Amino acid sequence: MKWIQKPGPSYAALPSVAVASSFQIGWRYRGRTPSFFTIQTVTGRRGEDESVPFSEEALVYAKQHWGAQLIEDTWKDFLEIILEDPQTGVAKSSLYVGLNCLASELFAGTTLGVPTQRLDEAAMVVTHDAVVAAEYKGRRGSYALYACGICGGAFSNTRCRRCNARRGQVLLSPARSVELSPRLLRLVGA
Repeated sequence: MKWIQKPGPSYAALPSVAVASSFQIGWRYRGRTPSFFTIQTVTGRRGEDESVPFSEEALVYAKQHWGAQLIEDTWKDFLEIILEDPQTGVAKSSLYVGLNCLASELFAGTTLGVPTQRLDEAAMVVTHDAVVAAEYKGRRGSYALYACGICGGAFSNTRCRRCNARRGQVLLSPARSVELSPRLLRLVGA
């Protein structure tokens, strides 16, 4: 990979792995400490980020090597479902979802959290992979919902509504909780 050689941060485009006409932005820092490299969670888009070095090369590479597998970004919003350990309140993993509606529309007319069927119908693309999720998210904001890390159930104030696991730490409102549908449960392997 070619990098612009200068002190301080450098960045360059990396090929997309999931979304057509997009690329990841890799950051490299050179200074007094040894160099390190990270993939920024910002995804560049054709027509928006031409100033990113090697963006055109990244787009061409992705199209040549896995073009048929790249999908067009047609979703309207993005959310993260955090699978939380009920006893500790610590996130075990996440499920990232591209939606065919705004996340706020999922809550219309309810105070008990997102209805399972409404979320399942709105889910257009779903992944566990953080790099793919960054491409799905693009420049959108992100909304977070929570589900039980044991069974995928929704939380009440004190326990999981599906497996009845008691919640040791209550850090969120039940309105921010969602029960995963059978289709989403298959994706998380619960």
